[in-house]
Amino acid sequence: MTEANPGKPEGQPNSSLEHPFIKTVENDAKSAFPPGDFEAFKRVLADINRQAVDSFIVVNSQEYPGTSFSTFCVSPTEKMVRDAQGEEMPSAKPSQSAEVSEKRIFYFLEPHFHTGLKAGGPFAMLDAATDRVFRELPKKGAEVQRAESDGGQSKTTIRVMPLGSPVGFKGRVGEKFEGEAIDDGFNAYGKLYAEYIEKVVGEMDENTRIVIQGFSRGAVTGERTYHHLIQRLMEKHSNKMREEGKDYGEDQIEEYRMFLYQHVQGLYDEPAGAHRKTPWSFLKVLNFVGLPIEDTIRRKGFKEEFLSPEYDTEENKFLDNFGGDVPDYTPEELARIQKVVGAEFKHLALGTAPDREEPGFYRSPLFDPTNTRIFQVLQESLGLGPERKGLSKGLWRSEGRKKFAVIKRAGHYHVPWRDSYARWAKNIHFVRIGKAA
Repeated sequence: MTEANPGKPEGQPNSSLEHPFIKTVENDAKSAFPPGDFEAFKRVLADINRQAVDSFIVVNSQEYPGTSFSTFCVSPTEKMVRDAQGEEMPSAKPSQSAEVSEKRIFYFLEPHFHTGLKAGGPFAMLDAATDRVFRELPKKGAEVQRAESDGGQSKTTIRVMPLGSPVGFKGRVGEKFEGEAIDDGFNAYGKLYAEYIEKVVGEMDENTRIVIQGFSRGAVTGERTYHHLIQRLMEKHSNKMREEGKDYGEDQIEEYRMFLYQHVQGLYDEPAGAHRKTPWSFLKVLNFVGLPIEDTIRRKGFKEEFLSPEYDTEENKFLDNFGGDVPDYTPEELARIQKVVGAEFKHLALGTAPDREEPGFYRSPLFDPTNTRIFQVLQESLGLGPERKGLSKGLWRSEGRKKFAVIKRAGHYHVPWRDSYARWAKNIHFVRIGKAA
């Protein structure tokens, strides 16, 4: 598997580009922050944007020749902590610790169903990546404090990596991937992403943790990614043990499997079409209806609720800096993409029952018309529910569940929880005043 950066725009550094989500969420969240903390919040948002833009790459698969997807990496770093505190990075000092134990945490985010060549890329999950960075930032702040007081006994690297789709932004679909995606559903996605994750993570050890998080359709691909990643890591470890001439029987295999289950976590939000693959049933009809309803609601409702009229134009201009119009697709490549998108729609509608033989956390608090609560969704969307009135208000859920909003028309964004702003504000405050915990 190889990686390629599409390159910086001629005469313009990538870091000067700002995704419109950054300014949108900055304006929307302003009321949650005291003035001093809001300025810190803006600096952290700018750092997230810079990291996302500068780290954007296109990944070419070896498992599936001719298939590629895009991704980027954002991390809560010491620089981000210093930015929140309004301080400059100090000069590097030698560690006073005899041995530094490096901990590594990887978050891989997988996207929901989408259509369109500019959709389905990692920037479509910039909201979820941003939320994860703010969740982890206090941990990094506390680590910086410890390093200042005792020379630092640990070093933690946290990487948040949204994985784009081969049928989305900057993606390509090869013949092998097309065939497997059509015939075998989302298994091909699992193999594709597992190949990349194994390459990025490298050797697994006690100080390494992996979280695979998927949203809607991404929960389905995430399950398959988890399965194939476990298989690849077990095979790799088995080969290593045997090459070293070590005893590696069934007991050792099972012991290593349990080790991986402890260090690789699956987090699945509202798996789309989560019902069994049985003959035609009412649930399948609901899913065929649910997908276009989801698209319609998000196009109309969220555009009125959250976004400016210029948002689409601004995002298109942003993506064009990375070759967003992808003019080099051949007719054959476009046909393969269209076939895979059609196959995804079919597999989601016919049913994608979760494979729960392996460990994983399943959450169902999210608005998603591709599940079985279709009548509740319709009621809320038409403003007939008890919570709010109007189509745009129907995008919100309450009653003890997390309220959330779908950012970007047509579902290009998923769930930056608006009621997370209070937590973001609290975390920023802790980090800014040097009391992260």
